[in-house]
Amino acid sequence: MALKDPASTIDPAVITDAVRLLKGPVAAPKRIHFVTEMPLTPVGKINKLKLRELMETEEENG
Repeated sequence: MALKDPASTIDPAVITDAVRLLKGPVAAPKRIHFVTEMPLTPVGKINKLKLRELMETEEENG
């Protein structure tokens, strides 16, 4: 997951290529999902369960 400004036009392939060049092919992400805001728990931490649900919903909807 990556937090993205809605006005941004960055391509996920650009991110993957940059990581591959800097860190090597093993560290390059297989998938990149953009969100406009991170879901938070009541304590203010990132809600990983909600992130997984968002990813699954996005993959189902294509």
